Amino acid sequence: MTDEDKTYIIKNLENKTIYQIAEDLDRNVSTIRKFCKNNKLSYKSQKSKMCYTDTEIEYIKSNIQIKTIKQIAEDLGRNYCALSTYCRKNNITKGW
Repeated sequence: MTDEDKTYIIKNLENKTIYQIAEDLDRNVSTIRKFCKNNKLSYKSQKSKMCYTDTEIEYIKSNIQIKTIKQIAEDLGRNYCALSTYCRKNNITKGW
């Protein structure tokens, strides 16, 4: 991990989840988690960021039939895996 990566992690731990940071840096979540543990840094878990605004939920529901989950996640600036999990848990699907 580069010094730039480490600096990015430290600067963004308060505003982003480790999943979002891992996605931004194109790294595994376990790598980010291990760095935080080794440096005694606290981080937000994915669950704390699973809340979506009413506007985002409406956008998801209105676009689920015409766009992929990945495209919707990119449009909303959200984590793809988290959005996929949210949709599955709330039965917002294309029928898969």
